[in-house]
Amino acid sequence: MLENANLQKQNRLIDEYGSYFGSIGFQPIAGRIIGLLSVSDCEELSFDEITSRLQISKGSASVVLRRLVAEGRVAVVTVEGGRRHYYRLNQQNLFEVLDEFERMCDSVRGLLNTTIDLKADKQSSNAKYFYQIINTIDKYKTKLASMRQAVQTA
Repeated sequence: MLENANLQKQNRLIDEYGSYFGSIGFQPIAGRIIGLLSVSDCEELSFDEITSRLQISKGSASVVLRRLVAEGRVAVVTVEGGRRHYYRLNQQNLFEVLDEFERMCDSVRGLLNTTIDLKADKQSSNAKYFYQIINTIDKYKTKLASMRQAVQTA
């Protein structure tokens, strides 16, 4: 019974990954695959295990896995002497992950600055809200820079 309950929790989490990826412009299937590879106790899964567990078509899985591999998010592992491929998360360098997040923050900051520039009333309610977001991003980046330096010198 415990295994079944845990499996249900894993499936809900996998779906949350899919929803999150969909909300930031990626295919939900990509998020579900990342979620499965993240939550699975077996950290390397075959193509068939992925399609079976997620109940997705082989065609969709193939296209999305190729993309995830090309983006460096998933790695392909071939067992010595075998022809079968396994997929696992490509554990990126911590700073690569942070750099990617920082680029996303910079994009949002740029959009908000452009939005404010185009507004006639720079003190409108929305403009003030955008300024708060920009200030929060700036504070985050300052803290991130000091944390990065502390980790590199440790």
